[in-house]
Amino acid sequence: LDTLITADLAPDDAILLECITTMVTNLLFALGGENDPEQWDYAAMERAIDDEIQILIAACQRCPAKVVLVTNEVGMG
Repeated sequence: LDTLITADLAPDDAILLECITTMVTNLLFALGGENDPEQWDYAAMERAIDDEIQILIAACQRCPAKVVLVTNEVGMG
């Protein structure tokens, strides 16, 4: 995803990433594989997802285009 965000884009271009929640869910299942969720190493998964989010943020900061990230804001009331 970060390579797409940093592709040849101009300042008048825009990127909409809908939705961060789905991205995190997909990462969870990719990291957990076929294992039973009770056997997942959630601490390691959290670190890996945090790393991916940091890479995404860095790519957004380098991108000359406008980048909009959307989340479900689960738990925000």
